[in-house]
Amino acid sequence: MGWLTVATTCSDACRARRDGRRRRRYALRVRWPAALLLVLIAAPPAAHAQPARWRGTGVVVAVLPAPSSLHATRPVIVLDHQPIAGLMEQRMSMPFIAASADLFRGIKAGDHVAFALAETPDALLVVSLERLGP
Repeated sequence: MGWLTVATTCSDACRARRDGRRRRRYALRVRWPAALLLVLIAAPPAAHAQPARWRGTGVVVAVLPAPSSLHATRPVIVLDHQPIAGLMEQRMSMPFIAASADLFRGIKAGDHVAFALAETPDALLVVSLERLGP
C-alpha cells in the first residue's frame, strides 16, 4: 500500500507541474494577442490619415465645435452642398463630422468651400476644407 501512495503522490506532483507548464504556455499564447488587441482598440483614431474618397463643393451653413448637439466629441460642419459624384446625386444640406477643428480656421457660415470626404465605419468624415473665392 505504501508503494501505491508514493506513486500517486508522484503522479499528482508530475501532473501539477505539467498543468502549470500548460497554463503558462496557454497564458502566453492568449495574453500577447489580447494585449495587442487592447492596444489597437485604445489607440486614438487616425481620422486625418484617411484618404479622401469623394470631393464636393458647397456653402457652409454652420460650424459647430465639439461638443455640440450633433456630436459629443467631434467638431461638425453643416454644408449645403452640390451633388457629390459617386456618393449623392442630389443637392442637399447635411451635417458632416470633421476630422479636426483645425479645418475650421478662417471658415464661417456663408463661405463657399471645397471639401473632401473619407468613409469611416460610423460616418462620412470631412478630411479637408478649403475656402473658395467670394
